[in-house]
Amino acid sequence: AIERTVELTVTDIALAVGEKIILAGKVQMRGGANRMLLARFTRSGNPDLSFDGKGYLLSNLDGAADLEPRSVIADPFGNILVGGWALFEAPPSESPPQDAPADTSDLFTRRSED
Repeated sequence: AIERTVELTVTDIALAVGEKIILAGKVQMRGGANRMLLARFTRSGNPDLSFDGKGYLLSNLDGAADLEPRSVIADPFGNILVGGWALFEAPPSESPPQDAPADTSDLFTRRSED
């Protein structure tokens, strides 16, 4: 079980080397903070404890008001690529730069190796 969580949303699942199962999702923590969840399971469906010591990784992006992984893939070498979006809000006293895109979401990736 993931401690201090209120809600879990699974957004994608992929198969990795060694028939491991990779799960990407979004976790809402107590207090309202959102974190990206990346978990790895063995072929039998048990948490793979060799993955970050507990079978899962919680991550956030500094300054992100919200984030959500949308897709996950694993390459033949065991690398994991996660794609999704993150929302960054500028403080009310600051205006966005002139060349800022109209879309407030951003693409993020994270690579994880054992």
